[in-house]
Amino acid sequence: MHRDAAVLVIAGLGIWVDGDPKVGKVETHVLPIAETADEVVYVCTGPVPEDGNGVEFHQLEPSRWKPLTLLRQFLAAMLLARRREFDLVASFSLVPYGLFALAVGALSRTPTHLGIIGSDLDVHAESSYGPAVQWLFRRFDVVSVSGSDFRTRLTAMGVPHERTFSVLHPVSSDFADASVADDPTYDVLWLTRMSSEKDPLLFVEALAALRERGVSFTAALVGGGPLEAEVRRAVADRGLDDVVNVPGWANDPVEYYRDARVYVLTSEREMLPLSLVEAMLVGVPSVVPAVGAIPDVVDDGENGLLVADRTPAAYADAIERLLTDETERAEMARAATDVESRLSFEAVGETWAEVFEYVETGRRPSERD
Repeated sequence: MHRDAAVLVIAGLGIWVDGDPKVGKVETHVLPIAETADEVVYVCTGPVPEDGNGVEFHQLEPSRWKPLTLLRQFLAAMLLARRREFDLVASFSLVPYGLFALAVGALSRTPTHLGIIGSDLDVHAESSYGPAVQWLFRRFDVVSVSGSDFRTRLTAMGVPHERTFSVLHPVSSDFADASVADDPTYDVLWLTRMSSEKDPLLFVEALAALRERGVSFTAALVGGGPLEAEVRRAVADRGLDDVVNVPGWANDPVEYYRDARVYVLTSEREMLPLSLVEAMLVGVPSVVPAVGAIPDVVDDGENGLLVADRTPAAYADAIERLLTDETERAEMARAATDVESRLSFEAVGETWAEVFEYVETGRRPSERD
């Protein structure tokens, strides 16, 4: 792997929640860069992980006034870029950090990167001011997204395809130590936040369709959120109380993965949902929509089933298929655990090596002589 790259990262990935540090996004977005680059400097104002994987943290004390905090972060990054030589100024999230990266890169004559996460592509790029957002995307030398579908969308927005990279998020192997119980309590598990984009009501309708077909099952609908009360009412209205458990949010989701035969996700849009990856690590085959980066990890018919049409009938068909074909379900369960090697820190680091090679040579590895 390429080990000569020096990277300056500007982002706000670590946050405080009720006084507790939340550094998961630092671990998944920044630390993998250090698997490849021999120098990674992260300028931030939030918490950072204790084990930095060799990353040099420049952690600024937040000011009471957020604009002042952001200004100090920008100036700190600018000073570092002027005093030291970097091969890439990386950022995550367009506003404000991508804008900071463009300015720092221009003033220090350093190539720039934008890591698109969350709403940059799904919301802002499609809004009334979307043309301006898309214009900004095209100003970066490299843009990374989670999944090939997002690369295609960037290309449609005018970002040269060769500048875009699919960089998936690495996962902890902690869940890989668990396995599905011999006699799971639930045939079907839905576990994520109960919000409109996750569409838990579609799952309820799919279960109702299964019952109308005479398919026997037990299910758990696990999570909390703004639609929780509506979900409970829908379960009752459809007469599913006797077979569907709605326990609320789970502090230890691995116990539900271990206790299920099939995992279902009904989201309207996704990047790469952590709950799906966790279920796969445990060895639970999935029924999931073909959106975002999901098709990059779920091979239809191999380690799960992709649902092209997000309808109750389509989901019911896929769930029924896995519940009634034990041989196929067992084969998919075994294949699902391979996601651990595909999403290891080392594997994601190799993708970053391709990014650095492109920045240095203007060519992707597949274009080498």
